[in-house]
Formats: sequence, C-alpha cells, structure tokens
Amino acid sequence: MQKVFIDDGSTHVKMIWRDAEGEQHLSVTPNTFTAEHAPVHTGKEANYTVGKNKFSFSKGSSKTIPTTDTSFQYSEVNAVAIHHALHESGLTPQPVDIIVTLPLSEFYDQENNKNTQNIERKKENYKKSVKRTKRDEFTINSVTVLPESIPAGINIADTLSDGQSLLIIDIGGTTTNIGHIAPQLSEIYQQKCLADTGVSRIISAVKSYLSRNEEEMADITIHTILKKRNDRDYLESVFNDESNIDGLYDVIATASESLSETIFQTVKHFNKYTHVMLCGGGGALTKDSLRELTKIKSERFFVSENPQIDLVQGIETLG
Repeated sequence: MQKVFIDDGSTHVKMIWRDAEGEQHLSVTPNTFTAEHAPVHTGKEANYTVGKNKFSFSKGSSKTIPTTDTSFQYSEVNAVAIHHALHESGLTPQPVDIIVTLPLSEFYDQENNKNTQNIERKKENYKKSVKRTKRDEFTINSVTVLPESIPAGINIADTLSDGQSLLIIDIGGTTTNIGHIAPQLSEIYQQKCLADTGVSRIISAVKSYLSRNEEEMADITIHTILKKRNDRDYLESVFNDESNIDGLYDVIATASESLSETIFQTVKHFNKYTHVMLCGGGGALTKDSLRELTKIKSERFFVSENPQIDLVQGIETLG
C-alpha cells in the first residue's frame, strides 16, 4: 500500500511520498477552494464533489472558503484539500495510507491525554468519497494522526544529550504549536497550542494595507508576496502602484514583530530548554524577533531554509 505523509495545515497541504525506487516526492498545494464548480474551459479545472456539495480549486477567486479556523481540521474542505493534493502530487489514483496531523490543542485534552474523540473525528472525515470531475478517485485506506510540531524536531532531538532539551515553535497559518521535548523525542515535557495565533495575523495586516491602497489581491497572491517579499521584481509584477511596495515592508515587519511578541508571552512559561527550533510558514518571518526574545545562542537556534516543510519531513522520517 502506498504511504503518504501529510502536514495538512490551514493554508497549504505539504505532502511527501516515495516511489518504488525510494525517491522522495514533495508537493505543497494551497487551500484555496470555492463552494461551486468552476466553469469548464481548458479541461484542467479541479472540480470536486463530496456528497451533494461541490467545490473547486481556484488560484485567483476572491470567494475562497475560509480555512483559518480549527474547525477546518474536520471539514469537507479539509478532505477536498487532501484529495486535491493527492491529485497534484504526481501519484496515480489508487488506495493510500495517509499520516496526518492535528494541532496540539485538538490532539490532547485539558489533562494532556490523547483526545481520542478528536482523533477519531479526524479519521472519519477521510472516509467521505471525494470525486474529482473526469478523474479516477483516490481511496484512503487508513489514517494515522500525529500531534503537530513534535515530529519536526526529530533530527535535532536525536543529537541532544542528557541535560539538553528542545523547544519547538511551529507557527502555522492559524495556530502556533509549542512543544518542549527531551532528547530522542523520548518525552514531551510540556505542550501548548495558541489558537488564532499564526501567519493569518500577518496576512490580515497585509490585506488591510492593500485594501487601504486599492491593491486588492487574491489570498494565494498574498501568500506568495510573503514568500517573495525580498523579490522586488515579483512585487512590481503584482502591484498596480509601485509606490505602495515600500509601505508593505513596514506592515510585514510590524505584524511579524507583533506575532513574535504574542508567541513569546507563552514561551516565557516554558523553561530549562537549551535549544530552539522554529518551523512552519511563520518561521522565516519571526526568526529574528524570536531569536532575540529567547536569548538562545545562535548555534542552538534552528530555522531551516524552508521551515514550511519541516513538519512533513519529520513525519516522513518517523515513518
């Protein structure tokens, strides 16, 4: 059975699978869907049906369904996002075993026990038949659910010795998951999930700025702006008035620092960690502020070149 490793975040689905030769395939697909089928024009439209409900993937629509809420984890849109990512991954439609994640606040209950109700609810969501128009279906054979953020730190945790520990700060689109773990992931000392604290705050600030300056853009374009914020040529290609670009830098910097400060108010309740890892889509945006706030030595403060895919790579490493 083909195994597929998935970080199904609120804004993007990150997916890894390996072919028969063992070669790794990675894909990142945005969660921008509308509650209707797109008009058939080129034949490449990604139209989906779940029961009586219709959805379509859209890169430019201003009517995309909001996904920056924890309820997304159990929604039909989430199921569609997984199937869309499967169709875009390069795999041929077939039965698959998938490994997905839940935010720490959903994976654990108030007493830090596994929340079996939420985990089963997540699994049940993928039993729905998701049909893509004029394509064969993927069938989800089994579902394994892991806690967000924790797997991302496996490679660093494996290098730690007695007396050391790792604080993982996973800044996603909607939530920030913080886990304090022992060497070799042998124990989770403490965990916390900050709901409604993620990159969506920065996106909202950018949206407000663009609206004030009559620069309306689709959500997927705003996500790309954050990724390519240092690429002046790209910014000039999407802005109508280039004089608005300089102000954008200030908005992103201010919103990123504000997000860092909010996260650090919770980080202050974690102690005795010796290493810090930032991951998730917000890692690159907050690394400078959080490095300064945590006061961890630079050689023990880790941010990869592409922190958005750290979690799915960790999930695949765990197998």
